[in-house]
Amino acid sequence: MKILVCFKIVHDLEYITPQELLSLADGSLDLSVFKKIIGSYDEAALETALRLAENARQQDEATTIHGLTVGECEKRFFENLFPLGFDELIRIPKDQDCFWRPELIADSIAAFVKDRGGYDVVITGKQTGPGESGLVPRMLAYRLGLPCIPEVFSLERCSRGIRVTAKTDAGRMAMTVVKPAVYAVGETIHPWLRVPTLREKIAAGSREPYIWSPAGNDPVYGAAHFLKYIYNMPQRQCRMIQGKIPEEKMEALWAHLQKSGKP
Repeated sequence: MKILVCFKIVHDLEYITPQELLSLADGSLDLSVFKKIIGSYDEAALETALRLAENARQQDEATTIHGLTVGECEKRFFENLFPLGFDELIRIPKDQDCFWRPELIADSIAAFVKDRGGYDVVITGKQTGPGESGLVPRMLAYRLGLPCIPEVFSLERCSRGIRVTAKTDAGRMAMTVVKPAVYAVGETIHPWLRVPTLREKIAAGSREPYIWSPAGNDPVYGAAHFLKYIYNMPQRQCRMIQGKIPEEKMEALWAHLQKSGKP
């Protein structure tokens, strides 16, 4: 079984200090102050892929697992992923900004998959912020001619194929997929990627990612260009409710809500 898991490096915009907030005079975010991380759903996808590979190998099935990212990726990410058991890590460099172009990312991944002769399992995170369009898994599946299973909760190898548990509007649903597919991982039991031990890092050595570039130039989609992130600082007002006892405060609050038209 051949497994490919795709991940993306993003700025950790969830971590912002009060000092940084105060410096946003015009609301513009300076991305240089934020560290880079693997997208949260992509991190869950990496862990899901590792567990699926382990599950298949426990059933004596020959399994290879590859990781792929498009765009820039610092060396430290590869140094932490190789010791976890990835047979190969691939980076597809891009000269143009592809952050807000899911179609370019999907085209690049699809071209690589076809160049490698296809994979039995292609795993992605369901979305990666900021932006979080959630389009890449579906666009990738369309370009590969494969079904896309969204909101994947868990994957397990079984005798007939891949046992999938996915989230639906009616709750969780279990199914068996018997053909290659694209799986978009959402909320999972194991959302965090495991941390390699020192012994695993030493055993992995200084392996380097494979740099793959498609033949020809990348197509240009539209004329939209990223300018900047704007942080909307919420303005809150506090009004003290008058009253000596709780009942008086409740009556005052209820009268205020009726007057404002928001009961």
